[in-house]
Amino acid sequence: MGQQDLLERIAQLETENKNLRYQLGIDPLTGIANRKAFDGALQREIARAVRSGSWLSLLLLDIDHFSRFNERHGHLGGDRALKQCARLWKTFARRSTDCLARYGGEEFAIILTDTDEHTTGANADDLVKMTADLSPVTVSVGYVSVIPTQDVMPETLIELADEALYKAKGNGRNRAVSAASLVTTKSA
Repeated sequence: MGQQDLLERIAQLETENKNLRYQLGIDPLTGIANRKAFDGALQREIARAVRSGSWLSLLLLDIDHFSRFNERHGHLGGDRALKQCARLWKTFARRSTDCLARYGGEEFAIILTDTDEHTTGANADDLVKMTADLSPVTVSVGYVSVIPTQDVMPETLIELADEALYKAKGNGRNRAVSAASLVTTKSA
């Protein structure tokens, strides 16, 4: 193998390596970020929001009664619904720093940067309505909006959004609930 062939092979391997790294961050079914990419994005965006003193919001989404939907429509029907929801929800992650990710199974997450609680709540309500109107499923959403400090950990935001998500599901599903409403309820 000559030097030119060797250089071409190295360039080819570097390109393949880049593609593999990219693919590792993408959910193969929906084409959006996967859990690994989400975890990295959440850490980066918390650090960025701390530095800039800006808002950061996290939404956790769970497709309502998805196992029943799969039983009724089969796994291919479920896959189509997941893909359709991912396409719909991409419209809510508008900025390059926002992130829509498949969190696991029928659960998704959206990181919204520079988005306060009021705007996040309106987005979450729109997302719930749009999903019910334009897809074969409904969705429950729990969300949290903060101006993070250095002691805010990704797990803290996930726990708060998850608690709000379970409240949305417990209140009848097909709705959005803010983690702030849980704090108000607990202190009352």
